[in-house]
Amino acid sequence: MSPIRAVVVAFIVISALVAWWKSGLKCPIYIHVLGGLATALGVLIVQGIEPEMPINQWWLLGKWWIVLITPAFVYGGFAVYGGAIYSKKN
Repeated sequence: MSPIRAVVVAFIVISALVAWWKSGLKCPIYIHVLGGLATALGVLIVQGIEPEMPINQWWLLGKWWIVLITPAFVYGGFAVYGGAIYSKKN
């Protein structure tokens, strides 16, 4: 990974973590477990992708976006459907 890609990815990750922290949303342990399982599933999916597939030509992370998207679905689903239950403001 080139240094520019690494900086872009680091900026996106840090920005997302700061936004999550400032939103006042906290997660129970089981959501983190599901996020870890989703990450493992993403890694398994990525390992099955052939090298000549078009997804490998993507600019930033290529096929590794799948590893980031799968836990994002878990946390996004929790934020939409269960986040109000665990708000810091209560």
